[in-house]
Amino acid sequence: MGERSDTKYQHIGIHPQRQQGLFYIGVVLPLGRLESRQMRGLADLAAKYGSGTLRLTPWQNLLLTDIPQQWVADVQSEIALLELDSSATNIKGGLVACSGKKGCAASATDTKSHALVLAEYLKTRVTLDYPVNIHFTGCEKSCAQHSKSDITLLGVSIEAENTTVEGYHVYVGDSNQKFGRELYQYVTFAELPALIERMLYVYKIQRLNSNESFGEFANRFALEQLQQLFNIIPQSIANNKIATFSEKSAI
Repeated sequence: MGERSDTKYQHIGIHPQRQQGLFYIGVVLPLGRLESRQMRGLADLAAKYGSGTLRLTPWQNLLLTDIPQQWVADVQSEIALLELDSSATNIKGGLVACSGKKGCAASATDTKSHALVLAEYLKTRVTLDYPVNIHFTGCEKSCAQHSKSDITLLGVSIEAENTTVEGYHVYVGDSNQKFGRELYQYVTFAELPALIERMLYVYKIQRLNSNESFGEFANRFALEQLQQLFNIIPQSIANNKIATFSEKSAI
């Protein structure tokens, strides 16, 4: 894994520890969820190959630590048998969601279900070198740790044709604003996956190099420039009807 200026990307996959000959493996937990058999399996791996320690990350993933180099490949194989992944290219590695409206009265949207739908949509359409941190938050509280995100999706209710649908305001990069810079407002969830696909597509072809994070990339451009760039349509969705979000911008 190449060097990055932002350490939030450096926990998924296999990494050397400061202690010579020892490694840790960052395991992707889809939105922090584990089945009981997976929890027991990971605990068994930590006891068998490591120091019996499991560590959790702010991005709802998990670290298996203190693994001797000669056992790293075996541990990776056993992680796969648990139907878990330790690949840094896994889109779910950077996906975070609060409990959403199913678990919180303050939430405007079903964040966890939406995050999983987005991940499935992007899985066959976008290949990343490193995870892009996409955080779903159902309200303006800090449960989804938006300060650590590249893209923050803030849940909102949208009135449309005598009904209410779930949607999001879209924020990118870093700024003095609470969630980042507001790029789009009132994007319905039906429109969101194609928009995020375009954003990631443009990021991949416009970034300075493979080590530039999405947040760093976004910070190099004015919001108007980003909106123009994100109207580029990837070939994978060129034959579908693509919504234009310029008129929905906060600008």
